[in-house]
Amino acid sequence: WRLDAFVRSVISPRLSAIAGVAQVTISGSQKFAVRIQLDPLTLAARGIGLDEVERAIRTANAQTPVGSHTRSDQRFTIEVSTQLGNAQAWRDLIIANRNGRPLRLGDVAKVIDSVEDDQRASRHNGSPALVLTVQRQPDASTIDVVDQVRAALPHIQEELGPGASLTTMND
Repeated sequence: WRLDAFVRSVISPRLSAIAGVAQVTISGSQKFAVRIQLDPLTLAARGIGLDEVERAIRTANAQTPVGSHTRSDQRFTIEVSTQLGNAQAWRDLIIANRNGRPLRLGDVAKVIDSVEDDQRASRHNGSPALVLTVQRQPDASTIDVVDQVRAALPHIQEELGPGASLTTMND
């Protein structure tokens, strides 16, 4: 998901800005999501119902109005997003209190940083991949666009670092 975010925010716009490029399409894109896998036996042993867990998650994942601001003939509502950003923050979420002690989501669930749809992915030579398709504008020279994209690839590879690689599948 980090690579996906980098591809969407840096690489795709950079390729789209090349003269003659009409569109850059990304296949296999995976958006970040936190996954919560509750352990029903632990919930039962600690006397916690699913409704308590759901309420705590819903409360921590709300867009809450906290006030308003009035200026001339306009009124603005001020909202605060209480959505937690990553698995560690969700693990620390207090979902109940028992015997004067807080119980956290991480005490009753496996909470992991993941992607929205972990059943879908693109692959290249058996490895997970993001596939970028560059389409040229109708009046652009295919050779010029290909040459410019190829010239940009070494700089993009440097920014990716050693953990990811660029491969040209079709030209």
